[in-house]
Amino acid sequence: DNNLTTNSNVSVNPVINNVRRSKEEIIKKKNLSVAELREQRRLETAEAAAFNAEAERTRREVIELRKKLSERFRKAKIEREQKLRQEHLEKVESEIQFKSLVHVEHKQTLKEKEDARRRMSIAD
Repeated sequence: DNNLTTNSNVSVNPVINNVRRSKEEIIKKKNLSVAELREQRRLETAEAAAFNAEAERTRREVIELRKKLSERFRKAKIEREQKLRQEHLEKVESEIQFKSLVHVEHKQTLKEKEDARRRMSIAD
């Protein structure tokens, strides 16, 4: 009877041991798989953070470029307007001088005609 018990212990123990080992291997694989998933998740999170930081930096650069372009455009517009005003003022000044010169010449011509008429009147 003792021999039978020993035989059955021998035959059952390896099966139990194999089942236990199989379960341990499955648990190890699951733990490794979970660890790999955690690491993958950590890497993806780090990549996403780096991507978001780069996107934010690029967005700020674009905003800064827009500000610079807007400022350049504003300055160019002001310079154009000042140049147009200056040209207009120069044109008006030139026109005033021309009209003044024409007026002086006209008065001189009228005076000369009047003087000539007086001389003619006195001579008669």
